[in-house]
Amino acid sequence: MSGYDYHHAPQDILAERKAIAERVCRELESAGLPAFRLGEGEGEWEGAAVTVDSGADAAGGVTVSWKCALGRAAAERLLAGDVQARVIQQSGVVSQHMQQAIIGLLRAAGMDADTDEDDMNPLAVRVVSR
Repeated sequence: MSGYDYHHAPQDILAERKAIAERVCRELESAGLPAFRLGEGEGEWEGAAVTVDSGADAAGGVTVSWKCALGRAAAERLLAGDVQARVIQQSGVVSQHMQQAIIGLLRAAGMDADTDEDDMNPLAVRVVSR
């Protein structure tokens, strides 16, 4: 446990999650998609962003989200208050298609991947086994 009553998963579970994340990156790169562990490099934005959540709760685990220039442009338009900007819808459509592609690629590699039930990140992919 750390500050704010946040409970971390045990070390053996964290090690398994990290192994899953590494395999996710390898499998997506093998299929031709750029993939990276989110938070482990400078200036990364475009490609499959693989996240390892260390939480002991149901939200903990490995997720993959598609990041692209359209997403950055959509975020900029939202922050500017331009909620009707075409790039916002376009970014969502691209992310939805990439979510399905990532699920298909990881399943073809024998991994257990599906849509994430997290309503804060509805276009993420959850990966639960390697």
